[in-house]
Amino acid sequence: MPYQERHLLIKVQLRNGQKMGLILYGGRGGGKNQRGSIVDLGNCLTFQVQTKNKQSTFFGTKEFELKWNPANIRDNYACFQLMCFFLEIMEKVSHESSLENLQDDLSLSNSSGDLNNFEVLSNSLFYLDKHPSIIKQNPYTCLGLFLDRLLKSQGVHPDLKTCSLTGNNLDPSLPLKLHYEQGAFSHFQSGADNKLFQFLHQCLQFKFQDFPANWESDKKDITNLWKFLCYQLQLNPLSLQTAKFYF
Repeated sequence: MPYQERHLLIKVQLRNGQKMGLILYGGRGGGKNQRGSIVDLGNCLTFQVQTKNKQSTFFGTKEFELKWNPANIRDNYACFQLMCFFLEIMEKVSHESSLENLQDDLSLSNSSGDLNNFEVLSNSLFYLDKHPSIIKQNPYTCLGLFLDRLLKSQGVHPDLKTCSLTGNNLDPSLPLKLHYEQGAFSHFQSGADNKLFQFLHQCLQFKFQDFPANWESDKKDITNLWKFLCYQLQLNPLSLQTAKFYF
């Protein structure tokens, strides 16, 4: 596939939750009219796939348009850093689109109604863009929301109803502990995860965009949730360059 200086090789998150390599012909802008580029981290694009090199995992397109771009993330270091963390995780957990007919692949876009990776990512970026000043003060609420939704999309969200040790209903007035192996909470004498349990319950009550931005999430609790996700998805936390900024 011919590649020139004005072309861009990028990875995109598809609406069906998978990822895909894409060559944007003329994606860098420039040319006779010195057109600016509309491609940036976090931007939402619509595009028409035209070609695919059998020797490459990248599809190609000349036709692409900007559908949405964040107004506040790029100029807010805390938001931009958190966005990079989200994007790096999605690169790790998303499957490569591999169907021969890409149109059929896209037609599968969330037909089940379940939350997928694209929705988790897009909702997280909208939330970041909506609350830049609060994110700068405390990024852990937005980070916790992202992890909560990602655990749901991956089908490994902790059980919030039943004690993993006794099988009884969980009582939030008693000490609770999150067990990574069982994927659930339990009544535990030395448990100290009640605040995390309350946060996850709170996540059930709100759509992502309606979650109270002033909710005070504790770094310790969100770190615990992050370790749970790494255990469940068999992620090596050291393999993510941006994780060190938060955990």
